Amino acid sequence: MSDIPGNPDFVQEKHRDLLNKIAAALDEAFNPNMPFREVGFALLMFDFAKPEDTSQRMNYISNSKRADMVKALKEFISYAEKDTGPEVRHPKVN
Repeated sequence: MSDIPGNPDFVQEKHRDLLNKIAAALDEAFNPNMPFREVGFALLMFDFAKPEDTSQRMNYISNSKRADMVKALKEFISYAEKDTGPEVRHPKVN
C-alpha cells in the first residue's frame, strides 16, 4: 500500500478500509513512478442522508498534504459556485 497521508478522523470507520484501498489504487494509477508524485487527488464520499438522520457526514481521503488539498478544494468550490449554465449530471459508471 502506498503512503497515503491522512487522519482517521476524516473517514468513518465503516468506510475506512474501502477508501484506503481506493486511494492506494488511485495513487498508483496517477503516480506510477512512486515515490515521486505528479498528481494529487482528494476523494470526497458521503452517504445519502435520510432526513431524520443527522449522523451523516462527508468522508475525505487524499494523497496530498491537507493544506494543498484545501487550496485545491477552495478553487473547485469557487468554480462550482459560478453560474456555468445548466447542471449536467454524469451517467453512473458501471
